[in-house]
Amino acid sequence: MLTKTWTISPDYLPTDPEANNYLFLDIETTGFRKDTTILYLIGCGFYQKEKFHIIQWFNDDGISEPEMLLALKELMENKDFILFTFNGESFDIPYLNRHYELNEISFRISLTSSLDLYKILKPFQALYQMEHGRQKDWERFLGIEREDIYDGGQLIQLYKEYLLKKKSSLLNILLLHNMEDIQGMQALSPLLSCHKLLEKGLIYRDMAYCHQRYTFGQGSLSIQCQLTEPLPKALRIHSSMGSVEIINNTLKLTVPVMEGSLKFFFADYQNYYYLPEEDRAVHKNIGCYVEKKYREKAKASNCYVRKTGIYLPFPSAARYFGIEIQSDSYIDQLTLYKTDYGERQYYAEFDALFDQNFHSLSDYLRDWMKQIFICNLRERE
Repeated sequence: MLTKTWTISPDYLPTDPEANNYLFLDIETTGFRKDTTILYLIGCGFYQKEKFHIIQWFNDDGISEPEMLLALKELMENKDFILFTFNGESFDIPYLNRHYELNEISFRISLTSSLDLYKILKPFQALYQMEHGRQKDWERFLGIEREDIYDGGQLIQLYKEYLLKKKSSLLNILLLHNMEDIQGMQALSPLLSCHKLLEKGLIYRDMAYCHQRYTFGQGSLSIQCQLTEPLPKALRIHSSMGSVEIINNTLKLTVPVMEGSLKFFFADYQNYYYLPEEDRAVHKNIGCYVEKKYREKAKASNCYVRKTGIYLPFPSAARYFGIEIQSDSYIDQLTLYKTDYGERQYYAEFDALFDQNFHSLSDYLRDWMKQIFICNLRERE
């Protein structure tokens, strides 16, 4: 086994303390079939003292696979790393685990602490209207240049040629490709802010900023928020449900707004009377004092009260192309209205929503942003 180590000063140093635990991992093999191919190169990168360190273990004789696997095992057992890969959850990690098994080494790599940039960026490949989502495509998207000109398939033949001729020029090509894959992942790590944009939890630095920066237009509301982390590339999405514009760490969200009278429906209609002349429902504790000719037993469809105000539509639960909307975290904290009983679209009062706590408003804005993303992707199908 040949071992190579490199120490570089990266162009990008993450501010997230969690990044100190990242282990950037990339492997090179003689094919995709786990049982009939061999592992010829493992590359790892990690941060230490504001430097980026790369270790490469190379199968220079064709039989050093067990030694390479043991070296990776030793590195990973010395620290609780968060694995950072590009398509590693589908290929690199299952391949390594199978080869640990084939070599009878009692070690398996867990997916519990794993960041797969390919999976994370899949929705944004579509939103940015990129034809392909390979690592080199994202590198070109961010203006990252490579010296390496080969793909993994071409390198298989070069590796076989190296085993026969042992030329240093071939070795340099094989090591360069793997090293630039690791450096490329490190340089792409700012794209994790795309993932955080969709994650549950707080994404906005200061909701007071948001409260101060909203404007009403004709049938719409525009809200400005400041993100905890900037997107490395501007994103502008338009759909029939509104628009999203993100430039650096500023997000501008435009959503439809309704002004008028909507209905709140009581769930336990059996305990209410409906008053036709007043077009509203009252609880039986009060309705019992109304003359019988002016009241009737309420039904689910007329057990409501009306309220006039300014309303924002409520995002619908949905999952599409890796984007998921789950509004259950804050739905119980809001009074929801509808235009009529059979309608599926709910609305929340603008004042009530903006008077809610930091978490509810933040989650609402994130869900509505996801709604616009999903609508945009569906409208482009």
